Amino acid sequence: MDIRDIEYFRVIADHGNLGRASEALGLTTAALSKSLRRLESALNARLVRRTAKGIELTPEGRALLTHVERLRLSFGDLTREVASIRDGVAGHLRVATTPGNLEDLVGAACGAFLNDARSATIALGVVAQDGVMGALREGRFDLAVGVISAATPDLVHHHLSDDIFVVHASAHHRLAGRAQVELEELAKERWIRTAATGYAGQAFNKVFEERGITPPEIAFECISLTARLHAVSKSDLLYFAPRAVAVLAAPRFKLVELPVKELTYARRNVVSYRKDAHLPPAAHKFIAALKSTAQMLAEGHKSRKGSE
Repeated sequence: MDIRDIEYFRVIADHGNLGRASEALGLTTAALSKSLRRLESALNARLVRRTAKGIELTPEGRALLTHVERLRLSFGDLTREVASIRDGVAGHLRVATTPGNLEDLVGAACGAFLNDARSATIALGVVAQDGVMGALREGRFDLAVGVISAATPDLVHHHLSDDIFVVHASAHHRLAGRAQVELEELAKERWIRTAATGYAGQAFNKVFEERGITPPEIAFECISLTARLHAVSKSDLLYFAPRAVAVLAAPRFKLVELPVKELTYARRNVVSYRKDAHLPPAAHKFIAALKSTAQMLAEGHKSRKGSE
């Protein structure tokens, strides 16, 4: 059964006359009659009968017309849905990110994207830093927002932002307010870190080891950023984390940055996807939302930092 024959039948039913239907469709009467016979043969039923005024539908024809109207509505819905998916305002995305300040970026981008793409949905997973790209490679996610330290040929990366890591402490910490803090002093302190150390944790340990100093004690490991901020603000624990964390924490937690010349680390944040994967249009639209949000957050952080 040809969908064009079904559409031609609808026009015949609307006009009740083969000649007028032919003119409306820009076909010859013979071609339209052939289409009608082809449809009747496919359905093994007579759909019209000739009358003095033209044609009228048989009971089978009226039944078919009811379904044709439903098909038209469904086809219209399908056309709009496909267009929405094509334009990136519909579809389902599986996105992964790592715990910490990247959640702030991804959460804000999700809100901006979903506000524009009202037919789209997102499932966001928070995965430990050392596992997020592996989860992407396994096909569990369409996109991953995380950190890279080197090129990965199987993945495509789009740069979002850069984090500069510094030492955070409670405003009441004994080292707060110092013009300079020595690395040897920090080795005697207790620290907070995420459960998975990742690249920042490796860089942290390397700084101490290269100077012949045993890396300090990790007293509290936790994947939750909120819990880490609570802990550092209410104790003498220190926290090596992006400078932006202090800006995010400012409304609730009194944190200060300790000036430590030797202990610095820069991290490159990216959104990634598999090079060989089909990326739906909604994913490209979401990547654009991530880039725009990252820029706005960076400008906001600079503005708040400058007003302190």
